[in-house]
Amino acid sequence: MAMTEATRRDGFPDLIVTLAIGVPIAAVYPFDRVFEAVAGGMPAIRAVLFAIMIILGAAIGNRAGLAVHSHGAQHPALVGIGAAFAVAIAIVVLDGLIWRPYLPAPYLLLFQTVGLKTRLVAFMLRAFAENVMYRLFLFSCLAYLFGRLWPRAGGLPGPWALSAAMILSQTVNIAINVVAASPGGMAPPALLYDAIRYGAPGVAWALVYRYFGFTTVEIASTSCHVFLQPTLGYLLDRPG
Repeated sequence: MAMTEATRRDGFPDLIVTLAIGVPIAAVYPFDRVFEAVAGGMPAIRAVLFAIMIILGAAIGNRAGLAVHSHGAQHPALVGIGAAFAVAIAIVVLDGLIWRPYLPAPYLLLFQTVGLKTRLVAFMLRAFAENVMYRLFLFSCLAYLFGRLWPRAGGLPGPWALSAAMILSQTVNIAINVVAASPGGMAPPALLYDAIRYGAPGVAWALVYRYFGFTTVEIASTSCHVFLQPTLGYLLDRPG
């Protein structure tokens, strides 16, 4: 999708809304290990850096053929909710059924000791902020850079560039916030689980961003927890 001046103007209200929601989240919620280290633990620095990432990510994404505003369907919000439901079902099947006997104790303890409302707020805020950092900013930057290597007609990133950017941006996220945060390292089965549990949804959100706009993926990833948290809370707050 080639960007025009009109499509840039279409994205301006969505950009303002993203700033209005995302910057306060970054100020009060240190959601990412590297981001928190760079900000030195200072809320004001987090807020400023987050605003810069939003603006830069939108501008670079625009050059890579990505849009902030919803597009690509008559009702993109319904696409986002549908994606949210599909991802939630996949995670419920994985965590609640397939991998239930092998889930780590701290993960189970979260659902057994933290109430639904608290989990909903925490995970929805994190999802919004994580999308800004790893989809709007990192994925957009990587898509633009890889697009210089694998361009398609019109100079926009080709399929290989976009696929590589989707996978690498989420791999960075998992490496920082899941693998590096695990005490004592991780065994191969746990790495396989994390690749499926956290990698696949991140790539799915990048696909939604690519085809339906960043606002749509924010609707998808945040509303996913409306389906996910009550169901996992029921399944995981029971003997395995």
